[in-house]
Amino acid sequence: MCETSPLFSSETDIAAVVYQPGDDPDGLLAHFARLRLGEGYDVLGLLQRRRDRSSPGPGKVDFRLMPAFEWDEPAPALRDDRPASTLLPELGRRLADLLPRRPDLLLMSRYGRAETRGEGLIDLLSHVADTGIPTLIAVPEALFPHWTQTTAGMAVRLCPSTNALERWWTSLGLGPRRPLPAQTGCVHAGM
Repeated sequence: MCETSPLFSSETDIAAVVYQPGDDPDGLLAHFARLRLGEGYDVLGLLQRRRDRSSPGPGKVDFRLMPAFEWDEPAPALRDDRPASTLLPELGRRLADLLPRRPDLLLMSRYGRAETRGEGLIDLLSHVADTGIPTLIAVPEALFPHWTQTTAGMAVRLCPSTNALERWWTSLGLGPRRPLPAQTGCVHAGM
C-alpha cells in the first residue's frame, strides 16, 4: 500500500484517457502501443482485457504485460483468479523493475477503485511521477474527480480517441519515426 500520494508537477508527462461505459480504453491503448512499437519506440505496459462472461473463475479481466517478448512467461500465464487488488501490485513491481532503462512510453491499464484506496498500481504511479517517462493510463469518468485530486491537477486529460493520443504524443516532441532517406556515396563525400 502506498503511504504517500504521488508527487506530480508541471513536468509530469502523464495523461489520463478518460472513458465512459461502452468505450474500449484497453483496445485503444493496445493499438497506440502497437503503433509506437512499430515505429521502434521502447514501450512497456500493463493492459487488461475483459473476460468472456462464459469464462470460468471469479476474475473479470486478464492482464497482459507489453510487449510480450519482454517477459519470461507468456501472457496467458497472467490470467490469474486472484483478485486484481493482489495481482496488480505484483505486476506493477515487475514493470517498475524495468523503468531504469527509461522506456519511451509506459501504459497503465487503469486508475480504478483499488488505486483510490491506495492499492493496485498506485505505487507504480508514484514511481512514474518522479521519472518523467510519458505515461498513459485509462481513467473512468466516474473516478476522474478522484484522479484530479491524486494528481493535483498536473496530468493531461485525453478523450478516448486515437487522434487525441497522437496529439498528446506529438506535443511531447515525439511522433512517428520515419526511416532516414538512403544516402549515396556522393552525399557522404559532399558532392
